[in-house]
Amino acid sequence: MKKALAFLMAAVMLMSMLTACGNKDVADDTKDNNDVSTAEADQAAADKVAALIDAIYVQERTEETDAQCEAAKAAWDALTDAQKELEEMEIEGESGGGMVKVVCNGKKVISSISIDPKAVDPDDVEMLEDLIVAAINDAYSVADEEYEDKMGMFGGMI
Repeated sequence: MKKALAFLMAAVMLMSMLTACGNKDVADDTKDNNDVSTAEADQAAADKVAALIDAIYVQERTEETDAQCEAAKAAWDALTDAQKELEEMEIEGESGGGMVKVVCNGKKVISSISIDPKAVDPDDVEMLEDLIVAAINDAYSVADEEYEDKMGMFGGMI
């Protein structure tokens, strides 16, 4: 569902920039406030992006349309840059004191698993399975933190 919404938002933004529609009633920039929680700041950033999309897509062209299109493009560029950073990350999770290691990216795509031969006991395959699961969960936990760090400003729109 989130991917579909992200795709829809991207399509709307792209269509808006191509048709060059706009509105002069764009919401004011959200001011930084150290007292505001991260979640509130992320939501404010998401609301700002949504307001830009609405302003550009729904209304007629005005003298502010170009600035709105630039702001929407900047938001789109920030989103795609964050997604690219997540794809290019290498996150390592481990278990069993490093006997099992898993490497994934920020989007939780596993690229490798390495197992120390000492962890392989034919009489206790279940232990090895548990170590693999634990290493994957460790890597995914870090990936979740990285995802929230990179994508949190989009307020769950992705």
